[in-house]
Amino acid sequence: MKPANLLPLLVEIIATTVLFKNKRLRTMRSCGRFRLNTVQRTWDKLPACQPAAEFRHCLHKILTSWKLIPRSLNGIGFRLMLLCIVCGVTSACTAQETTFSMMEKAEKALAAKDFAQAAEIAIKVAEANATNPQLQQRLAEIVFLAGKPAESVPLFDRVVKLLPETAPQNWQRGIALCCVGNFEEGERQFATHHAVNPDDVENSAWHFLCVAKTKGLAEARKSVIGSRGDSREPMMSVLKMLKGELTPEKVTVAAVANTTEGASRRQAEFYGSLYIALYFDSIGETEKAIAEFKRCVALGEQGYMADTARVYLASRFPKGRATTTNGK
Repeated sequence: MKPANLLPLLVEIIATTVLFKNKRLRTMRSCGRFRLNTVQRTWDKLPACQPAAEFRHCLHKILTSWKLIPRSLNGIGFRLMLLCIVCGVTSACTAQETTFSMMEKAEKALAAKDFAQAAEIAIKVAEANATNPQLQQRLAEIVFLAGKPAESVPLFDRVVKLLPETAPQNWQRGIALCCVGNFEEGERQFATHHAVNPDDVENSAWHFLCVAKTKGLAEARKSVIGSRGDSREPMMSVLKMLKGELTPEKVTVAAVANTTEGASRRQAEFYGSLYIALYFDSIGETEKAIAEFKRCVALGEQGYMADTARVYLASRFPKGRATTTNGK
């Protein structure tokens, strides 16, 4: 909340307090409905951050305890109450300003490829706002994209704990789990994601990877998640590759043949390369996987999945070697 936005909020709080002070309304102070409605209107306007949540509780206690102040101390109590309210609101809004300013710094550091700083800031903000699931989700993504998938997983898990009903939608968590080698939990994540995104072949490819790593290639082929139709090229060709019906080379051909020169073709080539690389990793062709991931990153695409290719390559193939840890 900007400082300029504090004025109307403070005016309303002070006006509310004056109403409690007014002798004609003194009998209304004992009316729970009046008192709670007033408090509710006040705290609804406070920032949604942890310090503000604590201040809402304090404000409620102050206003509902007003009748306990002796009449002889009403003047002093009135001034102390105003001071507590102003300090509390200022503290809450300052904390909110700090949160957003730090978020902005983390985003800028990520854009500038200062990954160490981006991850450090994001983790600090996440720990200071542990009960805000929306904030946790974005911070987890920043930490992951900064090349710290292991550190991002607890933040994604925190989102799932805070909002369990949204867990199937959190494909970002599934990718982070794959990057740290926890393919068993990754399989569960992508299996549930299919229920909310049934035609996404990308989900099929990540699920295929997880099953191949934990149960073998034969089981992965048998359990390929189908699609009624993914319009993005060359995703339906990728699906056929997962089933063993098409070679990786044919996927590359489809990416070029079914698109026109320009952005659509570059995007098709990127996704084709990404999922060919993931397929090679799934079937144990490590050297081919590394080469294809490097080609994928070199294409220079922008966005979450482009950064995912970079992070997966660095975390799964450090120094050009495959990792085998299942992340348990």
